[in-house]
Amino acid sequence: MSRPSLSPIAEVFACTVGQKPSKAKYYLDDTGEITRMLQGLASASDQATWNPSPHVPL
Repeated sequence: MSRPSLSPIAEVFACTVGQKPSKAKYYLDDTGEITRMLQGLASASDQATWNPSPHVPL
């Protein structure tokens, strides 16, 4: 069974890298932080996909 590449429910997080001030809500210092953030998001996404919510309608 294949997984869709994009979730039907998407969120957008505006961020700026290496410069302030910005209207972005989030700030990352450098490309290393970008890599760690993307890896963390991918990991959380994989866990959510493979561990569905325990709430089952009765």
